[in-house]
Amino acid sequence: MTLIESFDSSPLQNIAECLAIVPEKLILVGSKAQLDGGIKHYEKLLQDWKLPTKVAAHPMESTTFADVRREFEQLIQNNAPCAIDVFGGNELHLAAAGAAFDKLKERCPVTLQKMDMQQGAVVRVDGQQPIVVGKKPRLTVQQSVEIYGGKVCSVGNQAVEQYDSQDIRALWEIAGKDPGSWNKKLHTLNFFEGRNNQHGNDLTVEVDVYCDCGGLEDPAESREIFRQTIDQLKQGRVITVQESRNGYYRYRYKNQLVRTALKKEGNVLEYKTFFEARESTADGKLLFNDCAIGVMLDWNGDAEGQTHNEIDVVAMHGAVPVFISCKNGTIDDEELYKLNSVALKLGGEFVKKVLIATDFEPPKEKTKQAVIQRAKDMGVVFEPDAAQLSTEGWNQLFQKILK
Repeated sequence: MTLIESFDSSPLQNIAECLAIVPEKLILVGSKAQLDGGIKHYEKLLQDWKLPTKVAAHPMESTTFADVRREFEQLIQNNAPCAIDVFGGNELHLAAAGAAFDKLKERCPVTLQKMDMQQGAVVRVDGQQPIVVGKKPRLTVQQSVEIYGGKVCSVGNQAVEQYDSQDIRALWEIAGKDPGSWNKKLHTLNFFEGRNNQHGNDLTVEVDVYCDCGGLEDPAESREIFRQTIDQLKQGRVITVQESRNGYYRYRYKNQLVRTALKKEGNVLEYKTFFEARESTADGKLLFNDCAIGVMLDWNGDAEGQTHNEIDVVAMHGAVPVFISCKNGTIDDEELYKLNSVALKLGGEFVKKVLIATDFEPPKEKTKQAVIQRAKDMGVVFEPDAAQLSTEGWNQLFQKILK
């Protein structure tokens, strides 16, 4: 079967139905200028993804309804059995294709159909009742970014996926009780580990809190914060304290995930978001078919390119990408602009943009409400108090995002 597409400015609309039904041939109809670069892009995508569909170009420069209709009639007759996708594209082309369909439908095996992004399926629209004829395309994060001409340079999944989410839940219990002090606790923990030359990835750590404390405003207070933090991590069963006497500590992290999560202030929130997204469900089914954390993106499809951005978490709901930024502390317009620009460039018009925060504070010149309203104006779903979310609350958040 052949699928006929009117070329659209949206890369996803040009290929979504093809990914769902995998036709023998995809014919893209558009101007020569559109097709010259577009055909090679879609050929490469389908080849890289090992799909058998052949891509062909049909340049159409006609501008009158009658001429365009006649061209579509010829296309249908030469490529039957075929389907015409009315999901996006040139309005004149779509109207003329519909007229050609009406003229030929009794003589040629041809259908009109479209990708319903809300339903996540290909639907026939040429009868009295819509009929589902194709499955939902399930893209990976990498495939989705590639559709828009970008490249995933690296992800942090390998360091996370092998571990159970319960360890992050335990850390989240500690951080969530007082998110305002979490950054200070981790800064203090890492300060003492660093001053004791414990920078590496060894799980067993030795710290003397009476080491050189140059740079600390109040060494005594910092030693107390360190002690409290160690006690909390011990109670959460994410470290084992092997020795503690006269300011000397030897303790062992439960695993590499725990140690990595505690190396930077925002890591626990990012890991929590990743695991909650990966495990969220609706009607007994997983909401997301792919999730990635620490996603380094190149805008131009070239790892050696000049424009790179990191998105904390990216999740895929079929062909709909969800770009998530995680912030603990102050949030300014720059963070919103970065999320918005990267998501629109590499996620397209169907992308969902999400900002998840704890201990949210606006910049000095703005109120919290002003930041929340700015996020809303930019189409960003903003969760300002993630520390208060239960597991069900996280699940409801992700369901809301996808509506």
